[in-house]
Amino acid sequence: MDLAGKNIFLLQEGGISHLDALVTDDKDITHADAKALAKALQSAKEHSLYEIGVRATTYKDKGLTQDEIAKELGYSRTKIVRALQAASVSKEIYFNFNDINELTVKDYNELYKLFLELEKRSDSTQLIKTIQQGNVEFVMDQIKQLVIMPKKKLVHTEMHVLMEFKEKNKYAKKRKKGRNFGYDFSHLTAEDENILDEAVQMALEEIRLKQ
Repeated sequence: MDLAGKNIFLLQEGGISHLDALVTDDKDITHADAKALAKALQSAKEHSLYEIGVRATTYKDKGLTQDEIAKELGYSRTKIVRALQAASVSKEIYFNFNDINELTVKDYNELYKLFLELEKRSDSTQLIKTIQQGNVEFVMDQIKQLVIMPKKKLVHTEMHVLMEFKEKNKYAKKRKKGRNFGYDFSHLTAEDENILDEAVQMALEEIRLKQ
């Protein structure tokens, strides 16, 4: 604080509730430097709700309650609740917004609800990767479409035992998933393997002749 600033503060006899001061050891700071710093401070943006949520999450992980986090960070409890919800949304989604600061409280609330629905899908990770970068409306519309997109029918793998063996680690099974199938054998002898190879070759030859 310079001499003029000190005089103003003293003349007001403590009536100033807030005073910004720059403390520096550099006595040669120029007027241009001071002007540039003032411009930078004026143009600085408030942290986004997601960024606040990321900070709040570190306190939550330490065991602090939402009220304690709010007091620690200097925000209302309501804002901390919203921020924690925002931070729970995959950061991969936020990367797609051209400017995260354009998201409103309403956008964050909607995004949180959409993400919860998206997480219920087994293919959510793959779907998120398909989102294209753009403005808030463009990205949000894509997420809405992903949520209502028909789910792919899961195809379960079926296992059928082909032969029982006395040895516990010895088996012969057929594995089938949709129109794909294969055979699994374990701890068969080399002689058994040759017998199976010959049988497969004969079967393939028979299939070839049918074509």
